[in-house]
Amino acid sequence: MRDPGNLPQLLAQDLAEVDWPAPDQIRARARRRTIRKAVAAPAAVLLVVASVWLLVGPGRDGGLADDPVGGSGPSASPSASPSVAASYTMPAGWFGPEDLVQPADVGAGYTLENENAFAPGEYPTWSFNADECDAYAGLRITAFRSYTWMRINIVAPGGDDAAVPAVHAELNSYPTATVAKQVMSDVRAMVGACAEFSYAGGEASTEARPARVVHTYSVEGERFAGDESVLIRHVTRSVDASTGEVLPGDQAVIPEILAVVRVGDRVEVLSTYQDDRDRMREIATKAARRL
Repeated sequence: MRDPGNLPQLLAQDLAEVDWPAPDQIRARARRRTIRKAVAAPAAVLLVVASVWLLVGPGRDGGLADDPVGGSGPSASPSASPSVAASYTMPAGWFGPEDLVQPADVGAGYTLENENAFAPGEYPTWSFNADECDAYAGLRITAFRSYTWMRINIVAPGGDDAAVPAVHAELNSYPTATVAKQVMSDVRAMVGACAEFSYAGGEASTEARPARVVHTYSVEGERFAGDESVLIRHVTRSVDASTGEVLPGDQAVIPEILAVVRVGDRVEVLSTYQDDRDRMREIATKAARRL
């Protein structure tokens, strides 16, 4: 894969240091459609990162040792110095933003938002983290941390139509297909061990009416795309701590559909708050073809 002429600008965004919220905050912001404002990617970090991190070796397609960064002609970047360009190679596992699910995979009128990339060790959490589940710690899940490159994006409906949920994507490359397979096994293990768990509190909890948050996970389908795939329904309920009754309000029951797809050494997690399994299965099948 030859690199586009605007590679310096893309990598400036890819390798920016990003302050990422905790998982519960991410989900809450997604529901309020404000997550798109949560991440910034300052371009000034490019030269520092290029001289320290990006000299680790060629990526999946052998790096760019024979192809100076920025190329030549009108698309060349004036900010890329010849000395940096001459020695530049892609980090192991690197892939471009076009490999993630795209608007064409989701539907007409959708656009891309919140495109960001993370070098190894930068992203602190996991889509299936469940620290509140008593059984989770005993699973000793760690494989997800060994990603070699990571990208996220949001495919959102155009305009401000909050009634149509966006599709969130997280794509990771891993050192080998064996590690990627372990990540898939860990997803199934988490869903099995933490099929239902709860904890006190939540956004709906007040002193006058204490609440509990109840999470349920269920596998809704497998082997529909890529080398491996699993479709999962996750429901979050806010209930009265004393009676167990679901609290009033449109945020008291929140269904989420997730699709996890593996192709080779890559694993993509797709999620949406639209409770439509068939639609997510179709989107995940299209997304898998990009991997």
